[in-house]
Amino acid sequence: HALADGVAVLLSRGVAGRPLREQQAAMYRLGDAVTQVDAAFALVQQTAWRRDTTTSRESKGTAMARQMAQDAAETACLAVADLMGPRGMSARDPWQRLITEVRALRLETEFLENARSVVANGLITSVEADRKRGA
Repeated sequence: HALADGVAVLLSRGVAGRPLREQQAAMYRLGDAVTQVDAAFALVQQTAWRRDTTTSRESKGTAMARQMAQDAAETACLAVADLMGPRGMSARDPWQRLITEVRALRLETEFLENARSVVANGLITSVEADRKRGA
């Protein structure tokens, strides 16, 4: 929702005195953010489906989905805040609050278990299993 709300504000006020659609760099930034958010959503759905339909805990998939969703949320919030300019970084503006919440969630989850380590361990386990089968 942060991305859609931010774009609504940017459409009404423009970026650097010009309409949003005329700002190629802004369009690329928003396009990247939308792509990341949609990819994260798809990965979360895929992981949830696997957990629901198999006996696997899917720890690697869960860690990847969580990491990607957190990265996408931060990218989306930062894109909107940056395009808003100084106003987007005001403590009263919702973008700054959302960025703070995303970063706090990341710190909390990485304190408990680093998603990248879980993903790497899953890869190593998979490669080791493949080597044992092939050997």
